[in-house]
Amino acid sequence: MTKRFWGGLLILSLAVGLILSGCIKPEAPNAEADILKCVVGQDLLFKDIHITNNTVEITVNSWVDVTKLAPVFIITDKATIAPENGSIRDFTNPQTYVITSEDGKWNKPYEVIVKKPSFLEQPVWTYSFEGLRTEPYPILQELNEKGEVTLEWASGNKGATLLPLEPGKQREFYTTQDPNGYVKNAAKLQTLSTGFFGRWAKKPIAAGSIFMGVMDENMMAKKPLEATHFGVAFMQEPHLFEGYYKYKPGEKVINSASKPVEGKVDNFSLYAIFFETTNEVKWLNGSNALTSEQLVSVAQLKERKVSEEWVKFEVPFDVKEGKTIDPVKLKAGKYCIAIVASSSENGAKFEGAVGSTLWIDELKIYCK
Repeated sequence: MTKRFWGGLLILSLAVGLILSGCIKPEAPNAEADILKCVVGQDLLFKDIHITNNTVEITVNSWVDVTKLAPVFIITDKATIAPENGSIRDFTNPQTYVITSEDGKWNKPYEVIVKKPSFLEQPVWTYSFEGLRTEPYPILQELNEKGEVTLEWASGNKGATLLPLEPGKQREFYTTQDPNGYVKNAAKLQTLSTGFFGRWAKKPIAAGSIFMGVMDENMMAKKPLEATHFGVAFMQEPHLFEGYYKYKPGEKVINSASKPVEGKVDNFSLYAIFFETTNEVKWLNGSNALTSEQLVSVAQLKERKVSEEWVKFEVPFDVKEGKTIDPVKLKAGKYCIAIVASSSENGAKFEGAVGSTLWIDELKIYCK
């Protein structure tokens, strides 16, 4: 073939290329403005997120703080979102996000709604200490919306009535109701001196305590640990223990011999236990509440601090190794739960500081 042929072919190819390139136009800016997907931490979600043409519905677990959520949205390619994607917002009320298309011609508002499951879907049990029976000694109560008593808290207050009353003094009780709670009333637990009689019996202090269950008053003097019968029937699987506390330790920790415990600062105890009952084991007590083989899960507050202000805590129920829940036994009421608190963590051994005071309020058990 001649050079003339190849030269003509090259010119023809260039001409075709120029014609085709003249027909290809730049891609038009995207005119769509949609939310395609919403991402929230899986540990927060109760169920899958639902997206419609103009709404995003997020259902989170009951224990999630909806005032500080930061959802991330996957949107149409090259579109923009306002407010900023992943920003922290308060979803107590629905929040509006606006998606703007790449070409800037279209704006689509989305209402983002955050919900929590109903009580039937995910039970939450709240304990607020709003009720009080004063005779024969202070007994804190839980009330329903009608003001009916749903639970009476057990305590060691009976023991205070057994001590001789010094002339000119009013009797003090270890567990009382305080009107200055986080919400309305709170439980107030105090470690008190048991006076001459207590020192003689090597029980110089008594810690303020409160628990779900029954105090066997006939055993209080001889076997105080075994007198505490922890547990009430519970037919859900607990997941998280939450609430508020304040704490002020007393000045000097003493032991059962009334001797100072050098270098020791008093501290409180607060925990919730979930356990299986049998015909032989119907409750746990102060000697085995955290060690029993019957335990299924425990939520124990370990990080505690002195504070004059209310401190919020959240403790998950830690399932014991090898333990599972039998759904048949659960429905039959064969499992129990108990919340237990004391103003001196070693109060059961009659060790603590007079004046140590623990306030607790708005305790909650979240269930799966």
